[in-house]
Amino acid sequence: MSDIFVFQILLLLGFYLRFGACLHCWECNSKYDPNCGEPFKNATIALADCSQRFLNDDMDITSTICRKITQKVNGQERIIRSCGFYNPEDAGHCIYRAGTHMVYMHYCQCAGEGCNSSGDLVPRIPTILATLLLLLVATALS
Repeated sequence: MSDIFVFQILLLLGFYLRFGACLHCWECNSKYDPNCGEPFKNATIALADCSQRFLNDDMDITSTICRKITQKVNGQERIIRSCGFYNPEDAGHCIYRAGTHMVYMHYCQCAGEGCNSSGDLVPRIPTILATLLLLLVATALS
């Protein structure tokens, strides 16, 4: 394997892997900031350091996931993005809930830097595979 190929792979992995111990997620509520809605515009929103978020003062549990909640209450849609506490191995899933009084909720969780920006928060495996394939083809042609 050539050094250039190894460098390309490491560079690619650098884009997809999260280094460090703390997780950063978008934290906002579209009720108070319309940029938090869809389409998501992060011009007025900063990534939050989730390692600083705790369940309460008595528990030393830091956030392990990012989440995006789409709520509809009486026809009014609201999107909430935040840090969350859940098993990161279960990340990448979305659930739907409907309740009384015209309440609807779409809850998605993900484990990755700023992954709660938009969409269904599913891993972007096809993007990774397509990039790897392009790198292999480019290396084979050179």
